[in-house]
Amino acid sequence: MNRAERRRREKLARTVPAGALLQEAARHHRAGALNDAETCYRAFLGRMPGHPQALHLLGLVCHQTGRNAEAATLIAEAERRAPDDAEMPYNLGNCLMLDGRPAEAADAFRRALGIRPKRGDALNNLGTALQRLDRLDEAIGAYQEALEAEPERTDALGNMAQALQAQIARLGLDAHVVLHGRVGDVAMVEAIQRSRVSVSVPVPAFAVGRFTVGSPFTFTVTWQRAVSFFEL
Repeated sequence: MNRAERRRREKLARTVPAGALLQEAARHHRAGALNDAETCYRAFLGRMPGHPQALHLLGLVCHQTGRNAEAATLIAEAERRAPDDAEMPYNLGNCLMLDGRPAEAADAFRRALGIRPKRGDALNNLGTALQRLDRLDEAIGAYQEALEAEPERTDALGNMAQALQAQIARLGLDAHVVLHGRVGDVAMVEAIQRSRVSVSVPVPAFAVGRFTVGSPFTFTVTWQRAVSFFEL
Protein backbone atom coordinates (compact mmCIF):
# COMPACT_ATOMS: atom_id res chain seq x y z
CA MET A 1 0.00 0.00 0.00
CA ASN A 2 1.48 3.36 -1.03
CA ARG A 3 1.49 6.52 1.07
CA ALA A 4 -1.44 8.15 -0.75
CA GLU A 5 -3.59 5.06 -0.29
CA ARG A 6 -2.70 4.91 3.40
CA ARG A 7 -3.69 8.56 3.88
CA ARG A 8 -6.96 8.01 2.04
CA ARG A 9 -7.83 5.03 4.19
CA GLU A 10 -6.97 6.89 7.39
CA LYS A 11 -9.17 9.82 6.31
CA LEU A 12 -12.09 7.52 5.56
CA ALA A 13 -11.70 5.80 8.91
CA ARG A 14 -11.76 9.17 10.71
CA THR A 15 -14.54 10.96 8.85
CA VAL A 16 -17.10 8.46 7.54
CA PRO A 17 -19.56 6.76 9.92
CA ALA A 18 -19.05 3.00 10.16
CA GLY A 19 -22.38 2.07 8.60
CA ALA A 20 -21.92 4.41 5.66
CA LEU A 21 -18.39 3.12 5.17
CA LEU A 22 -19.51 -0.50 4.89
CA GLN A 23 -22.34 0.39 2.55
CA GLU A 24 -19.95 2.43 0.40
CA ALA A 25 -17.60 -0.54 0.26
CA ALA A 26 -20.44 -2.81 -0.87
CA ARG A 27 -21.52 -0.27 -3.50
CA HIS A 28 -17.99 -0.16 -4.96
CA HIS A 29 -17.79 -3.93 -4.81
CA ARG A 30 -21.03 -4.48 -6.72
CA ALA A 31 -19.89 -1.94 -9.30
CA GLY A 32 -16.61 -3.77 -9.82
CA ALA A 33 -14.46 -0.96 -8.38
CA LEU A 34 -12.39 -3.44 -6.41
CA ASN A 35 -9.56 -1.11 -5.31
CA ASP A 36 -12.07 1.35 -3.84
CA ALA A 37 -14.02 -1.49 -2.26
CA GLU A 38 -10.87 -2.87 -0.61
CA THR A 39 -9.93 0.55 0.70
CA CYS A 40 -13.36 0.99 2.30
CA TYR A 41 -13.49 -2.54 3.73
CA ARG A 42 -10.06 -2.14 5.31
CA ALA A 43 -10.96 1.29 6.67
CA PHE A 44 -14.14 -0.17 8.14
CA LEU A 45 -12.23 -3.05 9.72
CA GLY A 46 -9.90 -0.46 11.24
CA ARG A 47 -12.98 0.81 13.09
CA MET A 48 -14.69 -2.56 13.64
CA PRO A 49 -11.96 -5.21 13.84
CA GLY A 50 -13.13 -8.76 13.34
CA HIS A 51 -16.49 -7.88 11.77
CA PRO A 52 -17.38 -11.19 10.03
CA GLN A 53 -19.26 -9.82 7.04
CA ALA A 54 -16.57 -7.25 6.28
CA LEU A 55 -13.87 -9.93 6.56
CA HIS A 56 -15.89 -12.16 4.22
CA LEU A 57 -16.42 -9.43 1.64
CA LEU A 58 -12.78 -8.32 1.79
CA GLY A 59 -11.84 -11.96 1.23
CA LEU A 60 -13.97 -12.01 -1.91
CA VAL A 61 -12.20 -8.89 -3.18
CA CYS A 62 -8.89 -10.67 -2.62
CA HIS A 63 -10.18 -13.65 -4.60
CA GLN A 64 -11.31 -11.40 -7.43
CA THR A 65 -7.85 -9.82 -7.58
CA GLY A 66 -6.05 -13.17 -7.65
CA ARG A 67 -4.96 -13.40 -4.01
CA ASN A 68 -6.65 -16.66 -3.08
CA ALA A 69 -4.40 -17.57 -0.14
CA GLU A 70 -5.14 -14.22 1.49
CA ALA A 71 -8.82 -14.61 0.60
CA ALA A 72 -8.92 -18.00 2.30
CA THR A 73 -7.31 -16.61 5.47
CA LEU A 74 -9.83 -13.76 5.68
CA ILE A 75 -12.89 -15.89 4.96
CA ALA A 76 -11.75 -18.58 7.41
CA GLU A 77 -11.59 -15.91 10.12
CA ALA A 78 -15.04 -14.66 9.08
CA GLU A 79 -16.41 -18.19 9.34
CA ARG A 80 -14.85 -18.62 12.78
CA ARG A 81 -16.72 -15.53 13.95
CA ALA A 82 -20.02 -16.40 12.20
CA PRO A 83 -20.20 -20.22 12.15
CA ASP A 84 -23.88 -20.33 11.15
CA ASP A 85 -23.41 -18.52 7.84
CA ALA A 86 -23.41 -21.12 5.03
CA GLU A 87 -21.99 -18.74 2.43
CA MET A 88 -18.68 -18.37 4.25
CA PRO A 89 -17.51 -22.00 4.22
CA TYR A 90 -18.85 -22.37 0.67
CA ASN A 91 -16.82 -19.41 -0.61
CA LEU A 92 -13.86 -20.52 1.50
CA GLY A 93 -13.97 -23.91 -0.22
CA ASN A 94 -13.84 -22.22 -3.61
CA CYS A 95 -10.80 -20.15 -2.61
CA LEU A 96 -9.05 -23.22 -1.24
CA MET A 97 -9.66 -25.06 -4.50
CA LEU A 98 -8.06 -22.22 -6.42
CA ASP A 99 -5.17 -22.22 -3.96
CA GLY A 100 -4.53 -25.91 -4.64
CA ARG A 101 -5.85 -27.22 -1.30
CA PRO A 102 -8.65 -29.68 -2.20
CA ALA A 103 -8.64 -31.57 1.11
CA GLU A 104 -9.31 -28.38 3.06
CA ALA A 105 -11.82 -27.33 0.41
CA ALA A 106 -13.75 -30.58 0.83
CA ASP A 107 -13.96 -29.98 4.58
CA ALA A 108 -15.24 -26.44 3.96
CA PHE A 109 -17.91 -27.61 1.50
CA ARG A 110 -19.04 -30.21 4.03
CA ARG A 111 -19.41 -27.49 6.68
CA ALA A 112 -21.51 -25.45 4.24
CA LEU A 113 -23.69 -28.50 3.60
CA GLY A 114 -24.04 -29.05 7.34
CA ILE A 115 -25.74 -25.67 7.51
CA ARG A 116 -27.64 -25.88 4.20
CA PRO A 117 -28.07 -29.54 3.19
CA LYS A 118 -28.98 -30.51 -0.38
CA ARG A 119 -27.34 -27.42 -1.85
CA GLY A 120 -26.53 -28.44 -5.41
CA ASP A 121 -23.59 -26.11 -6.03
CA ALA A 122 -21.87 -27.12 -2.79
CA LEU A 123 -22.42 -30.82 -3.52
CA ASN A 124 -21.02 -30.42 -7.03
CA ASN A 125 -17.99 -28.52 -5.75
CA LEU A 126 -17.47 -31.14 -3.04
CA GLY A 127 -17.45 -33.77 -5.77
CA THR A 128 -14.83 -31.81 -7.69
CA ALA A 129 -12.63 -31.52 -4.58
CA LEU A 130 -12.95 -35.27 -3.92
CA GLN A 131 -12.17 -36.02 -7.56
CA ARG A 132 -9.00 -33.91 -7.26
CA LEU A 133 -8.10 -36.10 -4.28
CA ASP A 134 -8.68 -39.22 -6.42
CA ARG A 135 -11.55 -40.32 -4.17
CA LEU A 136 -13.74 -41.25 -7.12
CA ASP A 137 -16.46 -43.24 -5.32
CA GLU A 138 -17.09 -40.35 -2.93
CA ALA A 139 -16.99 -37.86 -5.78
CA ILE A 140 -19.57 -39.82 -7.77
CA GLY A 141 -21.78 -39.96 -4.69
CA ALA A 142 -21.55 -36.18 -4.25
CA TYR A 143 -22.43 -35.58 -7.90
CA GLN A 144 -25.42 -37.91 -7.59
CA GLU A 145 -26.63 -36.00 -4.54
CA ALA A 146 -26.22 -32.74 -6.44
CA LEU A 147 -28.38 -34.09 -9.26
CA GLU A 148 -30.99 -35.36 -6.81
CA ALA A 149 -31.15 -31.92 -5.21
CA GLU A 150 -31.08 -30.01 -8.52
CA PRO A 151 -31.74 -32.31 -11.52
CA GLU A 152 -31.01 -29.51 -14.00
CA ARG A 153 -27.35 -29.24 -13.02
CA THR A 154 -25.54 -30.10 -16.25
CA ASP A 155 -22.19 -29.38 -14.57
CA ALA A 156 -22.75 -32.16 -12.02
CA LEU A 157 -23.91 -34.50 -14.79
CA GLY A 158 -20.80 -33.92 -16.85
CA ASN A 159 -18.51 -34.17 -13.83
CA MET A 160 -20.13 -37.47 -12.79
CA ALA A 161 -19.59 -38.81 -16.31
CA GLN A 162 -15.88 -37.93 -16.12
CA ALA A 163 -15.57 -39.57 -12.70
CA LEU A 164 -17.32 -42.72 -13.94
CA GLN A 165 -15.03 -42.87 -16.94
CA ALA A 166 -12.00 -42.58 -14.65
CA GLN A 167 -13.38 -45.28 -12.36
CA ILE A 168 -14.04 -47.66 -15.25
CA ALA A 169 -10.56 -47.04 -16.68
CA ARG A 170 -9.00 -47.68 -13.28
CA LEU A 171 -10.81 -51.00 -12.92
CA GLY A 172 -9.67 -52.00 -16.39
CA LEU A 173 -13.18 -52.72 -17.62
CA ASP A 174 -14.43 -52.08 -21.12
CA ALA A 175 -18.04 -53.13 -20.68
CA HIS A 176 -20.02 -53.21 -17.43
CA VAL A 177 -19.09 -52.34 -13.88
CA VAL A 178 -21.04 -52.17 -10.64
CA LEU A 179 -19.98 -49.32 -8.37
CA HIS A 180 -21.50 -49.73 -4.92
CA GLY A 181 -24.92 -50.52 -6.30
CA ARG A 182 -24.61 -48.05 -9.19
CA VAL A 183 -24.61 -49.87 -12.51
CA GLY A 184 -22.67 -48.10 -15.26
CA ASP A 185 -21.23 -49.04 -18.60
CA VAL A 186 -19.10 -47.38 -21.20
CA ALA A 187 -22.06 -46.76 -23.49
CA MET A 188 -23.95 -45.07 -20.64
CA VAL A 189 -21.00 -42.86 -19.77
CA GLU A 190 -20.52 -41.88 -23.41
CA ALA A 191 -24.23 -41.07 -23.65
CA ILE A 192 -23.96 -38.83 -20.61
CA GLN A 193 -20.95 -37.08 -22.10
CA ARG A 194 -22.74 -36.55 -25.41
CA SER A 195 -25.76 -35.15 -23.56
CA ARG A 196 -23.62 -32.55 -21.81
CA VAL A 197 -24.29 -29.23 -23.46
CA SER A 198 -22.44 -25.98 -23.08
CA VAL A 199 -24.75 -23.79 -21.04
CA SER A 200 -24.48 -20.38 -19.55
CA VAL A 201 -25.32 -20.91 -15.91
CA PRO A 202 -27.05 -17.72 -14.73
CA VAL A 203 -25.14 -15.98 -11.96
CA PRO A 204 -27.50 -14.85 -9.18
CA ALA A 205 -27.89 -11.15 -8.64
CA PHE A 206 -26.02 -11.42 -5.36
CA ALA A 207 -23.01 -13.24 -6.81
CA VAL A 208 -19.79 -11.26 -6.91
CA GLY A 209 -17.48 -13.58 -8.80
CA ARG A 210 -17.14 -16.82 -10.65
CA PHE A 211 -14.38 -19.20 -11.62
CA THR A 212 -14.03 -22.59 -13.24
CA VAL A 213 -12.09 -25.57 -11.93
CA GLY A 214 -13.46 -28.47 -13.94
CA SER A 215 -16.98 -27.13 -13.44
CA PRO A 216 -18.55 -23.72 -12.83
CA PHE A 217 -18.28 -22.47 -9.26
CA THR A 218 -20.06 -19.35 -8.13
CA PHE A 219 -19.04 -17.20 -5.18
CA THR A 220 -22.08 -15.86 -3.39
CA VAL A 221 -22.89 -13.16 -0.89
CA THR A 222 -26.23 -11.80 0.22
CA TRP A 223 -25.63 -8.07 0.08
CA GLN A 224 -28.62 -7.02 2.16
CA ARG A 225 -27.56 -9.27 5.00
CA ALA A 226 -23.97 -8.10 4.67
CA VAL A 227 -24.80 -4.44 5.20
CA SER A 228 -28.01 -4.66 7.23
CA PHE A 229 -26.07 -4.51 10.50
CA PHE A 230 -25.45 -0.83 9.80
CA GLU A 231 -28.58 0.84 8.49
CA LEU A 232 -27.45 4.28 9.62
